[in-house]
Order: sequence, then structure tokens, then C-alpha cells
Amino acid sequence: MRPRLCIPFRLKSTLREIQSCKEYLEYGRLNQKDIFSPTFRGTLYELQTKEYLEEQFKCYDMTRVGGANDNGIDIFGKWNLAYYWDQLSDEQKSIKYPKNSIIANSSQQSSFCNKGSNKSIDMRSQIDVLVQCKNYKRRLQAKTIRELSGIYHYHAKSTLDRMKTFFFLLSPFVLTEQGHRQFDASEIPLIHMRITPLETGEIEGLQGDSKEPARIYINRKARRLLNGLETKILED
Repeated sequence: MRPRLCIPFRLKSTLREIQSCKEYLEYGRLNQKDIFSPTFRGTLYELQTKEYLEEQFKCYDMTRVGGANDNGIDIFGKWNLAYYWDQLSDEQKSIKYPKNSIIANSSQQSSFCNKGSNKSIDMRSQIDVLVQCKNYKRRLQAKTIRELSGIYHYHAKSTLDRMKTFFFLLSPFVLTEQGHRQFDASEIPLIHMRITPLETGEIEGLQGDSKEPARIYINRKARRLLNGLETKILED
């Protein structure tokens, strides 16, 4: 028997205010929405991935945008890379990383090595993430990957922006072979996560399902930026 939906005392008044799966399912029930429609399921998938990134990938201040004026982004927010830095040994923190890596430009390593810099990136508060969700019933093709570059550069305009901004792509299926090649060859930092959509109405199981480990692939550009951190990210 499926659990009944619990209606809060104050339901969010507009769709834009809704930022969780539970709130959205309550909204759908009270407004008699077709919860099996592609539009409803697409929004639910966006909220599911938002919760996954917050709970399992150390992201925070995440906001679902949605709508016609989203400029190609479903969700945006911050990524706490300092969480992974804190897991490194003192020896790993002392390594001279490539100058185009985030660690080499971070305030955390500058402080650890007693080096001052007014251009240092705070890995705890200055890493931006752009998220696009593709709840497709097929593998993602190269065309989809190529479209991400223009979206990324619209949001990350400066050299500094492009060093501290990552693009997350989430979908239920892996990329096609050609899509994978395009993904890895891209000059923007991309991270793909494979997440299975939730079963509608399983309110008590939402948190458990969203914590199911996602299959993660980091492209070459992102790996260069994350040099020294990528192993901890994949292990976590």
C-alpha cells in the first residue's frame, strides 16, 4: 500500500517556489495535475537531481530555475570542493599542482603553504555549478553535448569564471559512443551523472532512492581543473 501524501499547513503558492520532490508531488495532487505527464515527470526529475546533488555531492544553495527564461539551465548553485580538500593528507596538500588546476589557485592551498594571493579561489564558497537535466528515455547524443558549450559560455564569461564553474549533466542513461567522444573532447568542464527517475508517489522512499549512488563520469577539462580532488570525488 502506498503512503498517503501529507499536506503541509502552508503549501507553496507558485511552482517557482517549489524546491523539493515532496512539495512538488503535493502541489500536483492539490492542483489535479497529471503526475504521469512528460512535463510533470521532467520537473520531478529536476527536483530529484537537485536533492541528490545537495545530499550526496556536497552542493548547496541549489535553486531550480525551470521555465522558458532559464537560459539553458535547470538548476544552479554552489559546490563545496573544500570538503574533498579536507580529506587529503598533508603530503597531498603540499604537492605542486598544475597552475591551471583549482587547488593551485585556491586560498586553501595558499593558506596551507603560507603563500598569500589576492586572486585565490575559495573552494568552499566560490565554486559555481550549472545543471541541466535530461529525463530522456534514450542515451544522450553528441548533438546534446555540443549545445552545452554555448550555454556554459553565456553564464561563465571571464577566465576566472571558467576556472571555477562546472557544468553538470544528469540523465537516466549513458551517452552514445559519439556523445561520449564529444563529451570528453569538450573544452568546457563537464560532469555526467546517471540517475534513475523516482517512482511517482513513493513519498517515504524519496530520500532513500535519491541517495542511490549515481554513475559519474568527469571529462578531461574538468579532470584538469579538479587535479588532486577527482579521486576523492569519485570515492565519496
